[in-house]
Amino acid sequence: MHHDVIHNPANAFHFQLEWMGTTAKCIQDMVRSWNRVSGGCRCGWQSLTGVLQAIERSGLRIVEGYVDQITSIRTKNVFQSCLPITLAVLPPVLPPGTLPDGVRADTYFECALLRKFEFILDLEASSAYSDKVDVVYSYRASPVTYTQFVHRTGAAFVQVMGGRDGLRWLRNRLLQTERSPPGTAAQYPLEEPGDDIEATQEQLEAFCADEEQLRAFYDETFKSIPQPTASPTSFTIASGLNGSAIAE
Repeated sequence: MHHDVIHNPANAFHFQLEWMGTTAKCIQDMVRSWNRVSGGCRCGWQSLTGVLQAIERSGLRIVEGYVDQITSIRTKNVFQSCLPITLAVLPPVLPPGTLPDGVRADTYFECALLRKFEFILDLEASSAYSDKVDVVYSYRASPVTYTQFVHRTGAAFVQVMGGRDGLRWLRNRLLQTERSPPGTAAQYPLEEPGDDIEATQEQLEAFCADEEQLRAFYDETFKSIPQPTASPTSFTIASGLNGSAIAE
């Protein structure tokens, strides 16, 4: 079993099991039974399985997902690909020193947008770490090119491409259906996590295509950034045909 040693408490936990031989039915039954013990709390996890005791204590939910970043899905499944979602208005360019140390400025607004739609940080891009930090995942050999988010239900993943490339959406086809068998007492009633994910996709696409809503969101998000106390500076947002830019 592999488990992240380097972990950010703001993102999803990752576990991976490898086995010599098993069946899909065995894995499905195990995930379902452990989720029943956890109480079915709808928190996004990318995993093949998890640790029962940790789930019991924290009330989290196991979701089977992809080990690799979603933009690599075509290398494993030629019948599945990511859906591009472009932004009608490019995010503002933040001046140096606007954000706290360690917070990426180039994709700050895209990440805030995904959190607005109840996405949780799943994988951080390798470029987000300092050169002085050696980040190694025992189960992932290739670097993560783009920051990736998972919906709180685990039913979809989104990668932040940045700039005019916007976002990439992928429905989680590995998500197991977790309905109680007919005629059984539903002591731990489980909801279908993917019931509303299509509606979430439509809402996200509509929001990203609406220039007025995007500009209002950028303005609101910028105003919520804590300003430095040493030398306060005022900023204005200048919008143009090709997007928005924040100027001092």
